[in-house]
Amino acid sequence: METRHNATAAPAQAPAWALAMRRLSTWISRDFGGGPRPWKLAWVVNFQKCGTFFFLGALMAWYGNTSTAAWIYLALHGGYGLVWLLKDMTFPDPSWQERVTIGGGINAFLFVLGPYWLFGWLLISGVSKRFGGVQALTDVGLSIKPGQVHGLIGPNGAGKTTFFNVITGLVPSDHGRFELAGKAYKPTAVHKVAQAGIARTFQNIRLFADMTALDNVRVGRHVRTRVGWWQALLRTKAFMHEEAMIKRDASALLDFVGLSGKAQQTARTLSYGDQRRLEIARALATEPKLLALDEPAAGMNATEKVQLRELIERIRQQGRSVLLIEHDVKLVMGLCDHVTVLDQGKLIASGSPAQVQRDPAVIAAYLGGAHQPTH
Repeated sequence: METRHNATAAPAQAPAWALAMRRLSTWISRDFGGGPRPWKLAWVVNFQKCGTFFFLGALMAWYGNTSTAAWIYLALHGGYGLVWLLKDMTFPDPSWQERVTIGGGINAFLFVLGPYWLFGWLLISGVSKRFGGVQALTDVGLSIKPGQVHGLIGPNGAGKTTFFNVITGLVPSDHGRFELAGKAYKPTAVHKVAQAGIARTFQNIRLFADMTALDNVRVGRHVRTRVGWWQALLRTKAFMHEEAMIKRDASALLDFVGLSGKAQQTARTLSYGDQRRLEIARALATEPKLLALDEPAAGMNATEKVQLRELIERIRQQGRSVLLIEHDVKLVMGLCDHVTVLDQGKLIASGSPAQVQRDPAVIAAYLGGAHQPTH
């Protein structure tokens, strides 16, 4: 009689290093710190995976980022998280029902699952603007303190004016977070930006050429009017009083910028330098917290530049912040408290004028090797 023996092969033993890594991973994510075990590992995983959907959605709303990349990341990782939750509720994984320590649960979230949230934040945050296939701005961030003159410089095409247009609502950003005086705002429309407290001038002067200097400033002042249209139509006492106050304030602003004797001249008859100062007066009439000046010294002679510098100094003394785009490096370095440099839509340097003038990247991209630092 023949006897047969069926031998069953023993399972292959994992390498020692793999077993050691598994024990370390288990200790970090389940046993770290010891003490009570209030959570199931499945709760931690589901919180992260399902929470990813809501976290990414909140980031997109906070930063105003509705770019294709943000939606794809939300769909892939946020959507996957919701599917994962349904799967775990229907077919729970027995190995994840084990309870973990508080330290282990935190580690599991931070080191194993947290990177999904980190990468989502890095993707969605930042200010950017793309025109067709050209990325005009990429993650450009500025922080301007009250009463500070902040210079924004760079070669032609660096993205300076695009940045101005984005923060003042002329061009919508693809994504980014905007904050003024500690309050978040979305630059979706120019009039709303003005109401929020930002005013600007333009590289090419934009005045009402056939209106008087006084009336140009009064137009800016009407952003802060309180009476309704029906009161203006009926010319009520409140309307007449407010109009008198607007005229008084406009006259004071013309005096502030040095144009008090030219209030009744039409804008087109003013000299180039006076037109620049009139545009600044109209911007100041909106009572801005931040005044953005786009190449205000362009086309000015030496005397007019001195007058412009003195005017900006007086604006700073009022506690207003000034953001200045200017190609006159001597004016920027002598006037600004802080300077930011853009090149090809990216921030390449930011610091005090002295620091920026010594930065090798700035010298190579903009200032040139022959530039002598301004003291």
